[in-house]
Amino acid sequence: AGMVAYAIKNDLDQLAANNNVERLVITPGDDTQIPPVDAVMESDSDLRQRIPAAFEGMSVAGPTGAYEFHALSADGRVADASANSPAPAEVTIAVLSREGDGTASDDLLQKVSTALNDESVRPVGDRLTVVSAEIVNYAVDAVLYVYPGPATEPILAAARAKLTAYI
Repeated sequence: AGMVAYAIKNDLDQLAANNNVERLVITPGDDTQIPPVDAVMESDSDLRQRIPAAFEGMSVAGPTGAYEFHALSADGRVADASANSPAPAEVTIAVLSREGDGTASDDLLQKVSTALNDESVRPVGDRLTVVSAEIVNYAVDAVLYVYPGPATEPILAAARAKLTAYI
């Protein structure tokens, strides 16, 4: 496949390499274990989103997209990142982790901060703050109206699957 939208696996890796983007390692493999543990790599979907964002990352003027691209590329454990500027020359990056409930560890925040404070990434005048995303717990209450009969359970399973995919 020649387009990012349709490429998968190795084809997508090649298109990423054309844009100086590499698939991230989420969890490193361990060859010392028996049987060996394979590395968990970034999904095609996540890589597909980072490839076009690489063009934003080329800017050193401090655009939101550049900060978000570099935060996402800092470590495979970063599920999402959001940049905003609460005041002139101040930038806050919120990081959502793939681990646990999404709260970013101090180690992950430090890795992202180090990547974003690189001289080739952050403009000299920007003061950068990297924080964990605020995790908001919620519950979904739903009412499904179904006709009586034996098909209720598959309908509930399909509804749960759709909700999980949406979330």
